Parts: sequence; C-alpha cells; structure tokens
Amino acid sequence: MNQHDSRRKAPYVLKTGKKYDYHWLYCAHSEFGYEFFKCCPDLRQNVWTSPQIEGDEPYYMFDKEPNQTQIALVESVRFEYYYQAVDVEELEPSWQALQQSGVKALCYENVLIFKGEGFVERFQASEWARDLPSLHIQECKRFTRSWLEMETTDENCAKQGCPHKRIKYGANCGRHHFEMLMKEPFPELDLAD
Repeated sequence: MNQHDSRRKAPYVLKTGKKYDYHWLYCAHSEFGYEFFKCCPDLRQNVWTSPQIEGDEPYYMFDKEPNQTQIALVESVRFEYYYQAVDVEELEPSWQALQQSGVKALCYENVLIFKGEGFVERFQASEWARDLPSLHIQECKRFTRSWLEMETTDENCAKQGCPHKRIKYGANCGRHHFEMLMKEPFPELDLAD
C-alpha cells in the first residue's frame, strides 16, 4: 500500500452481537466510539469510569468503584488483540473474565462491549449509523480535494502544459503531485458531488 494513500476502498460495516449479558459492537471507522456515546450518553451516566489515557488505550466502566480483583479481571481481557482476526464471540476466556469482573462497559477504539438493553437499536437507528456504508465515499472526496487545497506558489507546475501553480513544497501542482506520489491518474470523479 502506498504510504501517502489514506483512502478507504470498501464501505464501513457495523458488526454487532451478544454474549452472556453483554452486547458488543465493532466498526473500523475512527469516530465510531465518539458517535456511539453521542447517541447513547446515558450509558455513561452514574458510573465509575477508569482514567482515560490518550490514544487507543481501552477504558472501562463499573456501576460503582471496583476493587483490585475486578480491575485485574477487566485488564486481563484481550479482545483488542484479536477482534480483527477472529470473531469476538470466540474469545471465551476473555468473556469469562468480563463476566466475573462485573464491568458495565469496556471500550476500545473500534470495539464496545457493554450491558444494557436498547443501546444497539438506538445507535443503529442514528443518522450516523444509517450513513455508515457511504462514509468512505465522503472521506475519499475529502482526501482528493485536499490535494487541490495545498498551499501554492506563484510559479507554474513543472508538468509541461499545466496552467496550475505548483505547491509550496513541491515542483508540481496538487493534481500532478498526487499522480507522482500515488502512481495513478488524479481521480477527478472523486470531486463530483
């Protein structure tokens, strides 16, 4: 894969399931967790929440402050290492540890596991979840437009016959810089609304 290419080629998918008393959701979109809690803020009300570390660190919620045994059980859960390779439901030792801990919710960047009814259905009915299959198209359009929005100079593009100005840190205009790095024609169709 080209290191400069952040385009997603396939639609995003929301996977859901239930195991024991827990519902789980998985989505590869980077704003999935944020959108879920925006839609279902009551899942986080009146709970004890672990300190959130910046980045992709997991965090968890209990109905009340947990003891060290409960925390150790939750921290032994290893869904984050496997969820892309196998079905989340197949990780029985982690599900058992989750059950024993009594945790209300466990959140990773792309996986949410929680107790409570109605949250999955409410999220699936949200505008964001309904639009999920087409979000990658919008992202590709933003990515493509970004090449044309780069800062330019007063000098012309190095590509012979091109009337556009070159970008500040390159010899070509945004279109031709894209083609040089991506090794493909500039996707004019991505600019269409």
